Amino acid sequence: PPELSPDGTKVITSIQSKTIKLFDASTGKLLYQLTKDNYPGIAYAYFSPDGNKIITGWKYYDHQPDRKDTNMLVWGVTDKKPLFKIEAIDAQFSSDNTKIITSSFNIPKVWNAKNGKYLFSLTCDTCNQPSWGLFSPDSKTIFTTSWFDSVGSFWKSENGKYLYALKGKRNFISAQFSPDGKKIITMSSDGGSEIWETQTGSYLNALKGHTDVINYAEFSPDSRNILTTSRDNTSKIWDASTGKLLYTFFALDSAEYFVWLPSGY
Repeated sequence: PPELSPDGTKVITSIQSKTIKLFDASTGKLLYQLTKDNYPGIAYAYFSPDGNKIITGWKYYDHQPDRKDTNMLVWGVTDKKPLFKIEAIDAQFSSDNTKIITSSFNIPKVWNAKNGKYLFSLTCDTCNQPSWGLFSPDSKTIFTTSWFDSVGSFWKSENGKYLYALKGKRNFISAQFSPDGKKIITMSSDGGSEIWETQTGSYLNALKGHTDVINYAEFSPDSRNILTTSRDNTSKIWDASTGKLLYTFFALDSAEYFVWLPSGY
């Protein structure tokens, strides 16, 4: 999927290949491309919040234990060179640019974003074992869950201390915080999606309307609306406070990815 740089001046694209490309967002001109010859492919590419780094990775969901090429690479935008490598299938920068959280088929881990040094894992003796996680917008909290259950857990990002959990009715496959950090939306494999209050983990409401798996969901920059895309070939815009459906867009082929522009469109 494409992604805008934090300042809105560049667009990064990634496909199932060994190359990612950076374009001028205003003109569409190719600025440069990054290629790793001995890398199996690039399924995603994200900017760091300060725009100085790019993290790239290849996601495998076939559970093949002999695959050793699921490495993420962190690149410098200016020098266009790999800085360090981490074994994982997905990752996210913290908003303060100091940490990276990685997800795999077992335990989420947190790393130093400057040098790739391992910091800690998210696990405890009394909570469900998570498999993936993401930072809150202020970088103070981490939300985790497993692909195989409906429990979401909150952790302190400073040291990985377990805080509290929320309990849904169906398995979570993904989640996203609102930009203001007050809400989180969870997506399930049956097309369901639920909104929660992050301070206590309290249930708020559900988004009902998709008939197949939701590929992705994200809050608008002002946290007032939610845009979802689904395998049912529709994208929908919802009121984030009430869960009311506002608009539906139909895709001729598929509706897998989208990008909110800085203006909110």
